[in-house]
Parts: sequence; structure tokens; C-alpha cells
Amino acid sequence: MISATEINTPVIIFDELYRSYGKLVRKTVSGFRFPEGVAEDLVQDIFIKAWQNIQQLKTKDAMGGWLRSVARNVCIDEKNKEKKREILTKTGTLDEFINEALVASDAMSSSLNEKLESQFRFLIDMHSNLERREVARLFYLEEKSVKEISLAIGLNINTVLSHLRRFRIIVAETLLQWAEEQSIELTPFQAEFVL
Repeated sequence: MISATEINTPVIIFDELYRSYGKLVRKTVSGFRFPEGVAEDLVQDIFIKAWQNIQQLKTKDAMGGWLRSVARNVCIDEKNKEKKREILTKTGTLDEFINEALVASDAMSSSLNEKLESQFRFLIDMHSNLERREVARLFYLEEKSVKEISLAIGLNINTVLSHLRRFRIIVAETLLQWAEEQSIELTPFQAEFVL
């Protein structure tokens, strides 16, 4: 183990650590294909995390491999956060789902909206997975938050998000088929939103 006094010596100071291993950390981060600004922030975060946990390093000779491991773990965590943010931004209330799924036009009547809402409710009611059905019902019809659903039915938040994502895929396919049968055109944005 490296002692705290050894870390504070001029041999291993933060600036030297950054200069010596910056290229290695950047290369590791670049492999995850983050946008440039995010990548630079991650490089800084990695060095700060490494500096705060340097007492875990057993020998200075293992610094490169240890930093690569820290960098990889930070990048994986960030990718997982991105996925969660993407799921959360694509998961909206029933009204948002209906409004974004169809082209807003004067030709669209309220009866069409009612038919769509009715079909959406039918898809929830008839969904074969009981747990997923309950999650969808609470989220889309009762407009409960993911956290409220998690607490109400005793599921992990990630499980709730997973059920919503899977339900959304099933509903999207059905709504696309329904829109096609009704000769309703979706804009590229709306088609992407539904998918």
C-alpha cells in the first residue's frame, strides 16, 4: 500500500499524475465515444476520483492499470446514467404520449383522439404480464411517478423503468400498426418517439 506521506511527496503529486497518465485516461474514455465536452469532464472526474482513492493503490508500478480500471468504471457508470436519462425522457404521461404519437392537424378529430386513448387503455388492460400491466396503469393512467410506483408495489426503480420501456415497445408497435390502418402519417420525429 502507498502511504499518505508518500502520496504527498513531490514524486506523486496531482499535476504530475495528470501529466503522466492523461493520455492513457483520455484513450480509455475515447473508447466509449462520449461527446468531446462530456469526455473532458469525465477525464477530470476520473483523476479526482483516482486522487481521492489513491490509498487503494498497492504499488506505484500498478498506477497505469489502476487508472485504466478507474476510468473504465467511471465511463460505464456514465453510460448507465445516460441510458436511464434516455428512458426517463422518452417516458411521458398518457397525454404526452398521445399528443406526440400523432400528427397534429386540423383533420384530426376529437373522436380520433378518443379512439386512440381507448385503444391505449385497452392495451394496458389486456397486457399479459400482470406486473408490467400494473406499472403501466399506475404510470400512464394514474400518472404516478416511477418512485411512487416503486414504493407502491415494492419493485426496484430500475425494474419499474424496465417494465415501462418494454411496455412502451409493445404499445409503439401496436400504435404504428393502428396509425397505418387508419391512414395516419407520422412525422419522422413522431415515429422515432413512438419507437
